[in-house]
Amino acid sequence: MALKFYSGWIKLSGDFPPSLNNSDDSIRLKPGESPSVYGVDPDADGLLKSGSVPTGTARTAPVGTGGYTAWNYYYDRLWLATGSNLKMGAPHYRNTYLRQGSSRFDVDATIVTFMPCLEASLWIATGSGSQFLQRVNDGRAYYELTPMRQELWVAAANRCITLDGKPFVCNSSGVFSYNGDETKEWTAAVRDSLGSFANQPILAEYSKKYIIGTSKFVIDTNNGKLFDFGTAGFRFTSRTLTSEGEFNPFEVISIAFILSQTGDGGTISWQTKMEDNDWTDEDDIEVEAEQEQYTRIERETGQTSRMCRRFAMRITSLSSNISIREIQVNVSNMAQGAFTE
Repeated sequence: MALKFYSGWIKLSGDFPPSLNNSDDSIRLKPGESPSVYGVDPDADGLLKSGSVPTGTARTAPVGTGGYTAWNYYYDRLWLATGSNLKMGAPHYRNTYLRQGSSRFDVDATIVTFMPCLEASLWIATGSGSQFLQRVNDGRAYYELTPMRQELWVAAANRCITLDGKPFVCNSSGVFSYNGDETKEWTAAVRDSLGSFANQPILAEYSKKYIIGTSKFVIDTNNGKLFDFGTAGFRFTSRTLTSEGEFNPFEVISIAFILSQTGDGGTISWQTKMEDNDWTDEDDIEVEAEQEQYTRIERETGQTSRMCRRFAMRITSLSSNISIREIQVNVSNMAQGAFTE
């Protein structure tokens, strides 16, 4: 069947802020994904904007005193971890330790930390995985200790936290959570090159549902987007447009930025890439836009040849007063089906 060809504008990038995805081929990415991006503002809903990592909050741990030792006070009783043993007190006693039944649970490894989760469970995190005491709101202490979930291991207490009651861990394999039934891998899109998304102390931004890897990363759990802050500065790289079929090149005519600006001045520094060649510097764009209104700015590429089978662009510097809503590319003679909206 003969190919059909398309000429006109394509949404190269949008659905911002962009989420990092360096595991999938760049030609398979969606407009809101990027194979290389850092230093963007995760709070800029619908926009590409430079920003910094938000400030998170550590979990709080209510305490009590069972004699001369500091205990945690969860589910109306005292708890204390020693090695692989978790000791509990009788209900209603916060500053006096009284036994109830055997008063202890032996887990499968040395306990790193423990905390409430999933409304009526106690999360016991170890360097080998996590176990859960279930139905901990039962005053009779008829609890059930689950088998070890090995993927939920932690190297230190500050590498785990709860958000919406769900346990989250950050270890050398990435960031994972547990909903009581199954584990979710939040960093699957960067699994092949975790970089900043591994072995970090984590905090939470509870109102925005962010998991924050101190100064290194942000995960927006509302939509699963990943934001990298492990490298200083700013970069955004588009997905790669490709022509369908090995012998069907297309022409890149021009690029358009749909953006808004606050205040005067502002610059976009950008580059383009044809085929698998090196990145080529384009002339900086000195932005003069209607204040706080969206403006369309079009530029032709300075590439010597505009015919290619693969095309990408990236922004290497973006003034803080500029917000980009969408990036479009004007093409000619592109094989139909070679791009996704």
